[in-house]
Amino acid sequence: MDSAHTLYSVAQENLPGGVCASYRVNEAIGRPFHVSRGDGAHVYDLDGREYVDMCMSHGASLLGHNHPGIRSAVAKALEMGVICAYETEYQSALARRLAELVPGAEMARFACSGTETVMHTRCGWLALRLGARRS
Repeated sequence: MDSAHTLYSVAQENLPGGVCASYRVNEAIGRPFHVSRGDGAHVYDLDGREYVDMCMSHGASLLGHNHPGIRSAVAKALEMGVICAYETEYQSALARRLAELVPGAEMARFACSGTETVMHTRCGWLALRLGARRS
């Protein structure tokens, strides 16, 4: 039994269906596709085989895995103490940058869900949701 089958067997003991999201069980291989790491546009399975990442973490890895700029930002956030429930200088800086990049969008609000995320424009409110959906 290879390491992916072993991990799936162990995961089934404590995760319903052996996964955190039921759609992750890949019907073609009869188990989830487990990865051990990602780098750039590639992911690597538990046995070290390399694959081009076609999922991109549903949009969260748009810049690739292990991007130095993202790693630096995460390290900075960790140094700050991961202060998620408070305002920092970075929300306003990002809102300012969006206003520069998106014509007519003067204000932005960052929230947990796509239904809460809107941008204020000259014509009213514009919902902006970034991400990918499985079809």
